[in-house]
Amino acid sequence: MIDDDPRLQRLLEFTLGQEGAEVYLASDGEEGLRAFYAHTPDLVVLDLMMPRMDGWEAAQRIRLISDVPILILTARGREEDIIKGFEIGADEYVTKPFSLRVLVARARALLRRASLPPVSDQPVTYSDDY
Repeated sequence: MIDDDPRLQRLLEFTLGQEGAEVYLASDGEEGLRAFYAHTPDLVVLDLMMPRMDGWEAAQRIRLISDVPILILTARGREEDIIKGFEIGADEYVTKPFSLRVLVARARALLRRASLPPVSDQPVTYSDDY
C-alpha cells in the first residue's frame, strides 16, 4: 500500500491482514517503488496525491515492468482523473471516502482475475450443448 496517510495505512493493513494478506506500507511513490522491487506484491493499492513522487508516476513506473493489479485509492474523483488512472494502467479506481467491505471485495476480484491462466491462442466456439 502506497499512501501518505498513516491512519489509513494502519486501517488497511489491519483490514487486509484479517483477509490473510501480507501488507507492505510506503508513504510516497519512491518508497513504494523500492518496496515493490523488494517484495514483488500481488496487488498494489496506490494513492495519487503524495509527496516526492505522486501516484501517477509510481503507477506508470510499475506498469513498465509488471502487470500486477493496481488499485488506485484516492480523493481525486473527477471524471478526468478516473480516466487518466485507467489510461496509465490502473485496474481499479476507488474514491475516498469508501466502504472497507467494497474495497476488500474489489481487491479480491483483482487478485482472482490476476490468478487466472492465460487465455488460449486457440479459437473458442460456443455451443448450446454445454
